[in-house]
Amino acid sequence: MNSLVTPVGEFSLRADQEVVAFDVFDVTADANANYKFPVERALVLRPVLPPHFQFTDLALVTNLPANGFTWSDWCSDEFYAGTLWENKHKLLGTANFVDNGELDEHAGISILGLPSYEDVDDRYRGQLLFQISYKPLAEYRQLEQQGIDDLSIDFSFDGMLSYVS
Repeated sequence: MNSLVTPVGEFSLRADQEVVAFDVFDVTADANANYKFPVERALVLRPVLPPHFQFTDLALVTNLPANGFTWSDWCSDEFYAGTLWENKHKLLGTANFVDNGELDEHAGISILGLPSYEDVDDRYRGQLLFQISYKPLAEYRQLEQQGIDDLSIDFSFDGMLSYVS
């Protein structure tokens, strides 16, 4: 797949400005089974990589600003690094896998404000993963007004762990 169309926007992966094919894995059911506040959708994107590669930049790209999304916050832990975005209807999280070892030194944020990797090669083949998760903004705000921290988007990023090889 070269492009993923979702209700929040169209996503693709680019390596040094060239489109990279990717596989998509729906991890929504797992994310919702492990946390009491559900996400609407959680999708892991794994690039289809050539036998040998070396990229200066491997990034998630999208048309988010065209869909009215604005940057909201950072989100990260020892296994992912990402950003939260919102528009009138949705809260969107985008992240990439990091291992809190070598790979986190290669994780970054692209010029668009989305997760990316910098200076990666064959050594990181099974670890280069991205995830997109989203939910209705109204649900998130309702919990926030009740004084509840809804970390469902953040916790959904654990879905990438199942695809690390």
